[in-house]
This record gives sequence, C-alpha cells and structure tokens, in this order.
Amino acid sequence: MIPQTTVFYLHRRVNPLGWLQAFLESLARYPAGAPYNLVVLAKGGIADGAEAAIEDYRGSDPGGLIDVRMLELPDDGYDIHAYFSGAADVATRYVLFFNSYSRLLGGNWLSAYEAAIAALPKPAMVGASAAYEALDRTTPFPNRHIRSNAMMLERAYWLSLEPPTLEKRACNRFEAGTDGISRRIERAGGGLGILTRAGKLVLPPEWPKVPVYRVDQQQELLVADNRTADFALSSYFRRRKLARLAWGTARGVKPSRWPAWLAERRAWKEGRWPGNP
Repeated sequence: MIPQTTVFYLHRRVNPLGWLQAFLESLARYPAGAPYNLVVLAKGGIADGAEAAIEDYRGSDPGGLIDVRMLELPDDGYDIHAYFSGAADVATRYVLFFNSYSRLLGGNWLSAYEAAIAALPKPAMVGASAAYEALDRTTPFPNRHIRSNAMMLERAYWLSLEPPTLEKRACNRFEAGTDGISRRIERAGGGLGILTRAGKLVLPPEWPKVPVYRVDQQQELLVADNRTADFALSSYFRRRKLARLAWGTARGVKPSRWPAWLAERRAWKEGRWPGNP
C-alpha cells in the first residue's frame, strides 16, 4: 500500500529522549487508520538512544506504518526550517508535522486528517489546535490561526512558500502574523480546520466552542503538547487568563478538580495524558 502522507517528528539532539519515546508510544497506541511513512527529523544529529527507540517502535507493529527512518539535519533555525528540509526529502502528496512535545491522544488520526484536508477548499491546512490570540500590535485579536504543532498540508503547497528567516520572531510571524500561513490560505480562498479527538473537522468560527484548546478540560484534544499541558496543569485563575488570550473569554473554563489535576500532572510527566492510561 502506497501512503499519501509522510509524518514528521522533530527531535533535536539536545532534547530529552523521553519526548521521542512518548511520541512513538502514542503512535503505537493509536492506529493511524491510513498508511504512512514516518521521518524523524534529527536536528543537530542523532541523539543517544534515538535509534533504539525507533527500533522498539518498529517492533511494536504500529497500525498504518509503512516505513520509518531518521533524517539528520544541522541544528540551524527552528522547527519550521526543519519541516521545509523534511518535505523536500520526500514525495508523498501530504506532509504532517509534529513538534518535539507532541503526543497523540486518539485513534484513526491520520484517516481523519486526510479526510479533513480533502474536504476543504484548496489550498488547505488542518491542525489539532488553533487560537484567535494576538501576536503583536500588527496582528491584534482576533487573529485566527492554526498552531504549527500538528499541521497537515499538501507537500507541493508547503514547498511553494518562502521559508522565514532564521530568527524566532520570523517563525512566529510565519505561523500567526499578518502574512502568516493561515492568513495566506484564507486570502487565497482556501480552507482551515482543526480536528477533535473523535475526528470531527471544526471550522474557524466554531473553534472557541469546542473543548480542544484552552476550552473546558480540553477533553476533545487530539494532540497534546507543552502548551496544552500548561493549560491543563495550571491554576484556575491562570487557565482563565490563558483562555482569554486565546479566545477573548474565559466562560469555558471550569474550576480545578484537585484529585484529577494531580492525576493529570503525573500522567503528563509519565508520557501519558488524562483519560489515556
């Protein structure tokens, strides 16, 4: 079976090995629902233990995996630059990028991504979380954009874009600025969407209403990362602040449930997530 999608995971040499292991364990736990190739972007070189972790993952016979390999890259620039290098090295129709903190939380994730991007007008981008958060004075609220932690695009469209310069601020503007990728897609008449854990496609007007990113307990989140963990594990008052930044309102934030909060904190540190034993 020939996959339509190459899945990329960014693992810098200086990252803890546990981040890579947690991501691979989530892939092994949740079948993709569609065939895929996996490329681990070894930014800065291959870290100690990374090859063994990948062999353990390959041996777990994860559902949907066709091939897995590592691609060594220099430790220049940021995540976005590694994604451009990775996309130029493959030939699949779609590319799906996961950052170093990413952990999947539900099954049939790839089949949902592929169905969602096929349903949207082109050019299209599908993610696992999004926000209306302002970037700076030139991009005030509401500044709707898909977060780059778990985004899928057509490879040809991605490679048609001009990469940002090698500064963090340039990468932020590429993701969420006035000429960022979400704005470009909308100006071109394309479509944006995020996925729930159940695989439902959610369009921009509905983003603040679904418990995916900084809403309620984020119980429909498909891909966890450091930002979603920060929200889940913060105090009630800090979660209200984060929700207002993302959506302009904290109405969807509920008080902390202390036993559950402690369990969630332990789960995240152990590479798991709430509701995912």
